[in-house]
Amino acid sequence: MPKTHYEILGVSEQADPDQIKRAYRRLARKLHPDVNPDKRADAAMAKVNEAYRVLGDQGRRSSYDASRSSGIADAPSADFEWGGGIFVRRHMSIVDLPSPVEDVEFIGSRKEIAIAGFDNTVRFCSAATGKPFDELHLEGGVASTLQWCGSAGLIAAGASEKSVSIWQIKGRQTIAAHRKKVDWISRVAISPTGSQAVLASVHRTILAMEVSSGKTLYVRRRHEDAVTAVAVSWDGRLIASGGNDQKVYLWNAASGDELALITQRSPITGLEFSQDGSLLAITLVDHGVRIFELATGVLRTTLWGHEKPVESVAFHPVHPFIATASRDGTAALWSLTDGSMKHRLRRRQGAVKSVRFSPDGKTLAAGGVDRCVDIFRVVAG
Repeated sequence: MPKTHYEILGVSEQADPDQIKRAYRRLARKLHPDVNPDKRADAAMAKVNEAYRVLGDQGRRSSYDASRSSGIADAPSADFEWGGGIFVRRHMSIVDLPSPVEDVEFIGSRKEIAIAGFDNTVRFCSAATGKPFDELHLEGGVASTLQWCGSAGLIAAGASEKSVSIWQIKGRQTIAAHRKKVDWISRVAISPTGSQAVLASVHRTILAMEVSSGKTLYVRRRHEDAVTAVAVSWDGRLIASGGNDQKVYLWNAASGDELALITQRSPITGLEFSQDGSLLAITLVDHGVRIFELATGVLRTTLWGHEKPVESVAFHPVHPFIATASRDGTAALWSLTDGSMKHRLRRRQGAVKSVRFSPDGKTLAAGGVDRCVDIFRVVAG
């Protein structure tokens, strides 16, 4: 189990502000990179800084203490009926995480979630209580994407200015890691089987690589401007790429052959396949989401209502509705039948980065730059 902020600073939970300040200064003199050349000291100092940021401010300390004692930020909201006997309820909020949230993912079932932070750390928590189980610091880059891949474990991936990093995680430990030198990667998508990673580049290309070896499988260049979005279908057979050229291409994931083109009227910000492979969601700079039928290429519905572009989309695995996370600080639920917004799930300061349904569809998680993850229950019956 990860240490509390009090344990990191080596003080009791009853410590006064002067004791906390003295503990911080003592550790800073010991761990600061200017005086300690050990590579591990840098990561340790980052944790000390975060602990002092929280405990050194009375308001943050009070919120932190409350979240540790209850695991819930405030009282759950009342149920609201979606229709047809489906109810949604906010269950709890995991608050005051040490870093802004880049992505969230369910591990196996709906009982445990993994949270990727901007501090290069993946945190594992109970989806029922918010209790932290463990945390894993990833060397070599920021993990902005998480994908649960069954027997292959959890795959984390992220890109920096000059490289992309991919980690395979099992039992909350890294068992394999690859770092590939590639310039200016905007997005990384992992196939649900964990076998393939697809990189979207500002140099108008997509690159497919083998996760186990880091080997490049193929490179394709059809876009006329930066590629800003990429996704892999749930059966691993299709790749979708979208860019600032307002175009979405569909590709055969195995061969890299071009299959189809969907032209839009706004640059693309995100892509997501439905679990059954029948639908593709395209999010755009114009704040909208367009849902296309893959078999026919027909536009099924358009979602309007967010005030800024959508960061993440999740299809419910059973029922005809969809969740979105937006830069406007909200997450929302929508009907795929008529395209109407049914409910705004949350309104936070800063962008909501990720929404994910559990494999059984009974739990929804949403996390963002406010360092919070909200957990919702979805009940049908």
